[in-house]
Amino acid sequence: PNDVSKKYGDDDPVFDYTFEGAVGDEIPVGNISLERESGENVGNYALSLSSTSSLSNHTQSGFYARNYTLQIAQDSFFEIEKRELVLTFTKQLSKKVGESDPVLEFEFDNKVAGEEPSYTGSLARESGESVGHYLITAGNFCLIDNLSANFLASNYCFRLEEGYLYITTGTLDASSFVSSKSSTYNGQMQYV
Repeated sequence: PNDVSKKYGDDDPVFDYTFEGAVGDEIPVGNISLERESGENVGNYALSLSSTSSLSNHTQSGFYARNYTLQIAQDSFFEIEKRELVLTFTKQLSKKVGESDPVLEFEFDNKVAGEEPSYTGSLARESGESVGHYLITAGNFCLIDNLSANFLASNYCFRLEEGYLYITTGTLDASSFVSSKSSTYNGQMQYV
């Protein structure tokens, strides 16, 4: 078989194959059907010929089925690869200088229908409190199993959508600089 794989949660592809080992210019033909070991989690699954697979004669090229034994190449397997879970931010993240960081809200994209991811840890960001933008990082975020929602962390890897926390200038309350004292103007310069 040619290289066969899929991402976790996708449908199986059509199993493609090529013949090897024919003599000279003989052209092998046959009714070939491949099947694989059952299972849908990430891993390798053995491939085999179905019981209905058989070779046929191709007299024009001199290929005769009786001269050959049909077998699958050694170490033939079908691979189910991890599905990439994308963490997408649900709103722009920003704060004013001096404020606490907002909660980093996100959702999971590209999950398999009927599965609900779970995690431990939290996202982080580049350090700094000055006006500017700071890259959000994975921190100690880690996917974990959520068996009640059919989610196995080992079937996924995750990617964090590029995002930043924007720190903007704060608002200065001018009223805090106004004296609460009052006086009556008497024509002279007064200081409070």
